[in-house]
Amino acid sequence: MRLPGTTETPEGQMALDVAAEALTQINVQWLQLHPDTPPLYESGVYYSLDSDTQKPWLSLPELYAAGRGDCEDIAIARAAELRVKGIDARACTMRWDHAWHASQEGKWKIHWVVCLPDGTQEDPASKLSKGPPAPPGRRERLGALALGVLAVSSLVAWKRGSVTP
Repeated sequence: MRLPGTTETPEGQMALDVAAEALTQINVQWLQLHPDTPPLYESGVYYSLDSDTQKPWLSLPELYAAGRGDCEDIAIARAAELRVKGIDARACTMRWDHAWHASQEGKWKIHWVVCLPDGTQEDPASKLSKGPPAPPGRRERLGALALGVLAVSSLVAWKRGSVTP
């Protein structure tokens, strides 16, 4: 789904909200037809910032196939997942003052989260922002490298006298 909308005007924000709701409903129906779909947080999908504001939004099967999505893709998928569980969640935007999201100069920066019925928000992008999992065996090599660096740093500090044995 590609939207020309913007949050700069009430009409633009309304268009984004309606589109997010429509895609949430599509995802709910897909989940109902595919109850064996793994939960989002266990799916292997990760958050990936996409500065292309004209990028099509991904449906749940497209998101899972891609293995990554940006904040609106992930928030809409999570809202659908919660609705299937009986929780009246919706994807919603929040405005940010910080440059966490890429934007054009002078434009509002928005971030999609999940609004819950109790008034709280869940940020699935932050929960999935770790990046893709390391290939098998790489974790162990990285762990060994980190221990090696720590050992060398400790030895250097001890030789300088800043650490006692």
